[in-house]
Amino acid sequence: MEFVPNNHDQFYGNPHQLFNSLLLYQKYQFETVNEQVKWLIFDAPPALYNREDGNLIDVYYQATISIEPLTPHFYPILYVRRLELQSEPRDLSSLDFPNIAEYEKKFGENPSDVLHKTKFEYSFKDVSTTEYAFQTIALY
Repeated sequence: MEFVPNNHDQFYGNPHQLFNSLLLYQKYQFETVNEQVKWLIFDAPPALYNREDGNLIDVYYQATISIEPLTPHFYPILYVRRLELQSEPRDLSSLDFPNIAEYEKKFGENPSDVLHKTKFEYSFKDVSTTEYAFQTIALY
């Protein structure tokens, strides 16, 4: 997959409306009043055209995401969503990005698996069935 620069390619604060420290055990609750999220877009391999009949042929691929933290005690959680479009998007900000409640794949959520790691690598396999295929990622 190939990284696609976009207008979400910076940190945004997600202010939580009703912060309640007693509800931190719930997954839909942010851990701070102003949690930082980074949204990323990766261009997945597109489906191929069959020369004989012009139909699309599914393309299977494997992706690996590697993260090297710049600070100690950085434990990223990634939420991934696959998007397949019939036409090229005009504005990348209009794409659907995953969040804590709506996603297809997640990585790094188990603290015991990521504790004291110096590099994080997550791999997954997927398929593209259209000409315009993307993987959108929310990095918490």
